[in-house]
This record gives sequence, C-alpha cells and structure tokens, in this order.
Amino acid sequence: TADFAGIAPPVSATVVGANFGIDIAFLKPSSPLKRPSLVFAEKTPGVGTDVYMVGNPLTFRDVLAKRIITGQSGRKTVTNIGVIFGNSGAPVVTKDGKVIGVVSALAASGFQVYPHIGLLVTAEDANEEAGKL
Repeated sequence: TADFAGIAPPVSATVVGANFGIDIAFLKPSSPLKRPSLVFAEKTPGVGTDVYMVGNPLTFRDVLAKRIITGQSGRKTVTNIGVIFGNSGAPVVTKDGKVIGVVSALAASGFQVYPHIGLLVTAEDANEEAGKL
C-alpha cells in the first residue's frame, strides 16, 4: 500500500517500473487519486535557481522547503535542501510548479553524512524512464 498525503485510507499501488541505478520507481494506484497531477519539466534549470520541496519527513506532513540548485554532476542535481528520512520521492518544483527532480538521497561519504546536501533524480532522467513504461 501507499500513503498519498491527504488521502485516507492508504491505497494499494503497483510498481510499474523502476531503475535502481538512478533510484526511481513508478507506481500505479489501484484507484484514481482525485488529485491534480504534477508535470515534469523538460529540462532541469541551472545552478542558482530557486526550488521548492514538499515532503513528509519523519512524522511530519507536507513540509515545504525553499532552497536553490547548488550544483550538477553527471546524472544528479545537487540542492541545499536538508534531506532527512521520509523526504525520498518528494517532488522538487520551480516557482511555476514544474517538477525538476525527485529527492533521491542525502549526500554521504563513508561514515560522514551531509544532511544539508540533497541529491535529486533529474526531470530528464525521470522522463526518460517514464518513456520506457
């Protein structure tokens, strides 16, 4: 089952596609969600762009964070969003509401964790993977 924010009770969903290399999965709910859809941007904007994340970290719901894109490296976009457990899978949007990425992970190296560096699966990669479904 999947718990979609604001919808009670949780609904069943089926994984219809996944790419573990870039850490993304696509779910199909068993019934319509009756929610507006988010649209992926065609391209990830550059460094310095304001972005917003709405997630459900820890036991909180619908937490909004405004940050910026701080870097891009290969298939990952880096933001200064403080990623914590529960943020994975959260959309990151521009001020016009286009999804530019999905929260994938916080940065870590060995035993050192950098909680204020969030890594995103880019809109380009998500669109590419969705096209394979």
